[in-house]
Amino acid sequence: MLVGCYVMISPNPETDVNNYMDNWAINSGLKASNPNAKRIGWDFPFVSKEQQNRFGMHGYAAAYILPEGFETNYPGVRLKQIIRVYDIQKTQKLTMP
Repeated sequence: MLVGCYVMISPNPETDVNNYMDNWAINSGLKASNPNAKRIGWDFPFVSKEQQNRFGMHGYAAAYILPEGFETNYPGVRLKQIIRVYDIQKTQKLTMP
């Protein structure tokens, strides 16, 4: 699946990055073409000890799952192809060593 994602490191990254992504979805035309677009998020662990301890920061990433054929020239997110493990498991027999 193709996603548009963004990462933030701040004292409140969940709110910050979700607001950023919602604005991106509107300005890029995603919400107009797909009003029910799904946003996902996860912790972003690559934060320095100084950022964590001195500034109280942590990281969070958010992404919108992009529908097939969606195109935009609006900048601001990283487009990334994600392969879901359960899809691979359904289509291939995996053997463990």
